[in-house]
Amino acid sequence: MSAAAKQQRAEVAKVKMKEGFAHLKTGIFKWSKDYMLAGPAFWDAGMGFAYSGLPIEGQQAYLEAAKCYDCEGVTHKAASCYQQAATLAEKQGDLNTAAKWLDEAADRSMLGSSPDAGKAAQTLQKAALMVNIYIFILSYD
Repeated sequence: MSAAAKQQRAEVAKVKMKEGFAHLKTGIFKWSKDYMLAGPAFWDAGMGFAYSGLPIEGQQAYLEAAKCYDCEGVTHKAASCYQQAATLAEKQGDLNTAAKWLDEAADRSMLGSSPDAGKAAQTLQKAALMVNIYIFILSYD
């Protein structure tokens, strides 16, 4: 992907972040936050930042999306957001943060109501355990 295309995706992602935060604002004629519109906007921003090579911003966007989905009780989507944030943290080499987000994803997966939720949670917990073991090994090098 060219630098210009990455820059364009980053700009679109910034617009999506603003859109997400706008859905969370309240006012005289808007009495409640609209988490169901904010969540997808933050998710789109996370993808845009990830494709633009901006993993920190991508993590922040995915975490905002996870908060929105948690507020609406859509735990499987919150789990996906945490998984994406973990992937970006891992790509940065921040395995401790990746393990933290994988643990959050596993918690959300266990809360989910789909039949595969238990299997997904076990898989995520294994992944988090592996990352923690890797961090432990690195601490002795």
